[in-house]
Amino acid sequence: MLSANDPARSDYIDGLRAIAVGAVLCFHAGIPGVPGGYLGVDVFFVISGFLITAQIFDGVDGGTFSVVNFYARRILRIWPPLFLVIAATLIASALLPIMPLDLKRIGTSAIASAAMVSNWYFRSQSGYFEPVSEREPLLHIWSLGVEEQYYLFVPALVLALAVIARRWTVNLYTLGLYGTIAGLLASLGAAYGFAVSKPDLVFYATPLRIWEFAVGAAAILSIRCGFVIDRRLARAGLLLGVVAIIVACAMTSLDPLYRFLLQVLAIAGAGSAILSGAFAERGVMKRLLCLRPMVGIGLVSYSLYLWHWPLLSFWRLTHIDPPTLVVRVLIGIAVPLLLAILTYLTVETPARGFRRSLATPVVRSRVVVLGVGASAVFGLCALVIVGWATHLSTSGRYRAFTDAAWSGPTPPCPAGAAPSGPSARCASQAGATTGVLLWGDSHSHSIWAGVAEAGRSAGRSVQLQWEGNCPPLIGTSLYVGSAPWDRCADVNETILRWLSSELKDVTGVVLAANWRYSQTLLGASEAPAERAAKLGEGVTRTLTALRARGLRVLVLGQVPPLPYRAPECVFLANDVRQCSALRRPLDAEQHDMIAALRSAVAPFDNARFLDLEPALCDAEHCVPTREGRIYYIDATHLSDAGARAVQAYFASDFAWVTGSAERGKPSGEH
Repeated sequence: MLSANDPARSDYIDGLRAIAVGAVLCFHAGIPGVPGGYLGVDVFFVISGFLITAQIFDGVDGGTFSVVNFYARRILRIWPPLFLVIAATLIASALLPIMPLDLKRIGTSAIASAAMVSNWYFRSQSGYFEPVSEREPLLHIWSLGVEEQYYLFVPALVLALAVIARRWTVNLYTLGLYGTIAGLLASLGAAYGFAVSKPDLVFYATPLRIWEFAVGAAAILSIRCGFVIDRRLARAGLLLGVVAIIVACAMTSLDPLYRFLLQVLAIAGAGSAILSGAFAERGVMKRLLCLRPMVGIGLVSYSLYLWHWPLLSFWRLTHIDPPTLVVRVLIGIAVPLLLAILTYLTVETPARGFRRSLATPVVRSRVVVLGVGASAVFGLCALVIVGWATHLSTSGRYRAFTDAAWSGPTPPCPAGAAPSGPSARCASQAGATTGVLLWGDSHSHSIWAGVAEAGRSAGRSVQLQWEGNCPPLIGTSLYVGSAPWDRCADVNETILRWLSSELKDVTGVVLAANWRYSQTLLGASEAPAERAAKLGEGVTRTLTALRARGLRVLVLGQVPPLPYRAPECVFLANDVRQCSALRRPLDAEQHDMIAALRSAVAPFDNARFLDLEPALCDAEHCVPTREGRIYYIDATHLSDAGARAVQAYFASDFAWVTGSAERGKPSGEH
C-alpha cells in the first residue's frame, strides 16, 4: 500500500501539501479567515517526518542505505530551488531602492540561510510575528533550517538503532517506533514547558520541533509494524484530520499557551490525516485530496513556498503604503504560483532526474561536495553584500537612516544604558547617585536618550523600568480583547515596592507610555471618552502612590503618531510631507485623551504634564525629520535624536525632575 509505485499514496500526500502551502500563502497574503495559516509549516514537518523516516528505515532494514547517498539526494531536492531564490533575493536587494540597513540585514540572513542555520539567526533578530519581520525576504527559510538540522542527526540515530536491533534480535521498525514515541514525548514536553516563557524558542528551535517530525515518523513506523485501520474508520480519521488542520489555521490568539494548543491541534490533525489516508481507499476526502489541481499544487508546493514571501517582502520594502488585498493576492499567490511552476519544470524536474542517476559512490560524493561548495559560494556573495551595505550605512547620505532605523527586537537596555541588578532593568552610568526612574512601556525605552541627557546635565544617574505594552497605571484592570491581562499589574506593583525599598535614592520619576494604545487595554467596547476617563483615573492612582513616597513626577504626553514608519518613508518619499501627520485632525482625535491626562496631573503639586506636540510638530504638521535628523524609529517610537529634541524643548522641566537631591516628605508628614 505504501510502496513508492503507489500513486494513491503520493497523491493524497501531495493534497495535504497543497492544504499546508495554501494556508501559509493565505496567512502571509493577509487573506481574511486564515489567521493561523502559519501552522501549514507544521504540517510540512509532519509530512517530512513521514516520508524521510520511511526512506531511511527501509534503506537501513534492506541493507541499501548510504549516508552519502541520503545527503546527495537531499541536496538535489532542496538546494537548486533554494539557491535560485536566494540568488534572486540578493540581486533584487542590490538593484531595488532599499535602505542600507535593510540591505545589510538581507545579506546577513542570506549567509544564515545558505548555512542552514536561519532559524537560529532569525530567533536572535526578531519575532516571526513582529512587524519588522515583514521586511525580511528570507524569513521563511527558517523552516528549511529546522528541517536540514533534523536531517543531520536522524540517519545516525537510525543506524545506531539498527546496531541495537541486530544485537538484541529486535525488529528495527518496532524499536524505531518506541524510540520515536520517546523522542516525541520529550520534545513535546519541553516545548510545552517553554510555550509561555519562551515562545520564540518554541517557534524556532529544532529540538522543540522534533515532536512534529516524530508524529509523521510514528505514523509510517506504525504501518511498517503491521498497524492497520479499518477502511471506514480510516476515512473518518482522514476527514477529522483535515478538519482539525483547517480549524487550527482558522483560529489564532495572542496568548502563547493557546497558540501552542492550536499548534498541537494542527499536528494531531496532520498525523491523523497522513496515517488514516494510507487506508482510506476511495473515501470522499481522499478523492478530494487526489484531485488533479490539489496534486498539482502539492507538486510545486516547495517552490511556491520559496517564492511567495520574498515577493511580498520586497513590495513592502519599496513602497510607503501597505499592499492592498488585490496586490497581496497577486504578489503573494498568483505570481509565486507562476514562478513555482516554471521552477518545477526547469529546476526541480531535472534535479529529480539526476537523483535517479546517483548510482556510484563517486557521483554521490561529488554532489555532496558541490552542495557544500555552493553554500560557501552563496555565503561569500552575501558577505560582499553585507560589506557593501555596511559601507553605505556609515556614509553621510545614509547615516541618519542608520541611526534611526529599527532593525530588530527592542533590546532590554537602550544604547548608553547597562543592566543594573535585580531592582532595575537598566541604568545610565553618568553619576554616582541615582536621580530618576524612567517608567513605562516601550515608549519609555525610546525616550531614554533624552532623560539620560537630562540626568547627565544634573550629574545624576537614571534607571529604566519598562515592560512592553504595559502603561504605568497602578490599580488598573487591563484587557487583551475581553481577556484580563494581569502581567502589567504585577510589574507595576513590583516597581512601587522597589521605590519604597531598593530604589530609595530615586527622587524623581518620568512616566512615558503609548497612551493611545493603553486606552485600548481599558475596554475595547467602551466609548473613547469613557476609555479616556479610565486612563485619567489610572494616572491619578499612580500619581497618588508616587506623592506618598515624596517623589517628583513628569508625565510625558503622547508621542504624535505618524501615518508611516519614519525612516522608510523619508527614504522612499518624493515629498517628506507624505510622511507627516496633519496636526488638526490629530488634535481632534486625541482631545479627550490629552484632556484626561492633563486633568489627572493638575491637582498634584509634585507633578507636571508635558504635551509633546510642540516639540515634534509645527503649526500644521507633526514631522518625522528636522535638520537632517530623523525623529522616529517607526510611526510612534522616538529615535535618540527625537528623544533629545524633546528633552531640549522641555529642558527646564527635565532639569526640575532630575535636579532634586533628596526626596520630599511623603504626604501626611508635612
